Amino acid sequence: MEFPRRPVVRLWWIPSDLRLADAVDSVLTSQEAERARTFRREEDQVRSRIGAALLRLAVAAEDGRSPREVSVEHRCTTCGGAHGAPLSTGLHLSLAHAGAWVVAASCRTAPVGVDVEQVATLENDWSELRAQVLAPTEHAGSPRDLLRLWVAKEAFLKATGQGLTVDPREVSVRAGRARRGDDHAVLVTPSERPEHESVVAVLGSDAADILETDAYHLLQAAIRTPDRPFTGSR
Repeated sequence: MEFPRRPVVRLWWIPSDLRLADAVDSVLTSQEAERARTFRREEDQVRSRIGAALLRLAVAAEDGRSPREVSVEHRCTTCGGAHGAPLSTGLHLSLAHAGAWVVAASCRTAPVGVDVEQVATLENDWSELRAQVLAPTEHAGSPRDLLRLWVAKEAFLKATGQGLTVDPREVSVRAGRARRGDDHAVLVTPSERPEHESVVAVLGSDAADILETDAYHLLQAAIRTPDRPFTGSR
């Protein structure tokens, strides 16, 4: 599957901030708020609520509408349930969160996947992760190299829409590209976030441009005026 050779992907970064999570309900639907409450740990509830609001902000910015006006759905490609990748008409979306950060990706012209992981993930024995990630022909010289491979593979599988229903060991990563069968993607590393690794995968493309936005103040403005159309310069 081929898409335009140089798509533009917008990344929206925001801290996983409990104070912000307490305020985003003005932007969320009741279903999104309820989905967040299904998580057992408070930090996961925070990330879910901020992530849902961030997706609304990304779509609103792309479409020039208010965050509450846009439609964002979730659909599993395997069972059709409402727990899969985010969807919005005319826009490819992806969401990831780990440690201190939540990030959303949007692209009009090609499927996109984003992943972020905290380096602290590697504090424990990494042999189990190595067994889950590395194909027989792959090698990771250090725990950090292994983490980079992991985020690259997960970002790619998000872009394909399959997620972790596919064994990551079936994905090959080499020279800034990921491939599984007929699917391939360019891998782009966003700007560095201390103690985190992140990757964007753009499906069917040989190159991509990444535009990154610190969305903290934009989301605060959206919370104050959730019905106001987004202009990108609130």
